[in-house]
Amino acid sequence: MIQIKYFRISYVLICCSMMAACSKSDNTPAPPPPTPTVPAKVLVQNISMNEILFDNTLYGTVINPSIIVKLSQPALQSSVPAAVSITDISGTSAALNISYQNGDSVIVIQPAAPLQFLTAWSLKISTSLKSVAGGYLGTAVDKKFNTKIDSTAKFPILTDEELLTKIQQQTFKYFWDFAHPVSGLARERSNGDNQVATSGGTGFGIMAIPVAINRAFISRAQGLER
Repeated sequence: MIQIKYFRISYVLICCSMMAACSKSDNTPAPPPPTPTVPAKVLVQNISMNEILFDNTLYGTVINPSIIVKLSQPALQSSVPAAVSITDISGTSAALNISYQNGDSVIVIQPAAPLQFLTAWSLKISTSLKSVAGGYLGTAVDKKFNTKIDSTAKFPILTDEELLTKIQQQTFKYFWDFAHPVSGLARERSNGDNQVATSGGTGFGIMAIPVAINRAFISRAQGLER
């Protein structure tokens, strides 16, 4: 009797163990595979040129601008030079000096040499710009600006008297240099063969000769010969 009870108890225990094992193996789901971490995209938060917000096309800019680009996260320095460019309308790129601030999250862009005056330029930042975390620039940048006119003096500054003398001298040269080589008459205008003369213009040319002698534009002998 004791052996039968022991057998029954052992049988029950074995069945329970097998059911528990089957329950664990059948109902426990497999753990999900780890989700890969995607680096966040780099965003341009702000662009300024010489402390002026660079949202729209800028006009009359200096030829040695300082452009500051603020990013949402630190940039990978090795990716920046190939991603950033300043080009003119023909596509010619300007050499750049690039530096970093605020833990590489601010890029400072400056031309290595002064840009040309009165020229249209484009600041471009491609999506190849990469962050230290491995993310790329989400949207490419293409900003336009135009450098100012060169307002420095190109010729010597003349006094009023010098300007008046220059105007008189150049006016005389029209009648003197452009006169017909045979008749000496003043030509009407340049019309291809330069054979048309004007009687009224010739009168002005004749009167210009004694004035030119008096102002020492030509000698008396030259005037008499003409």
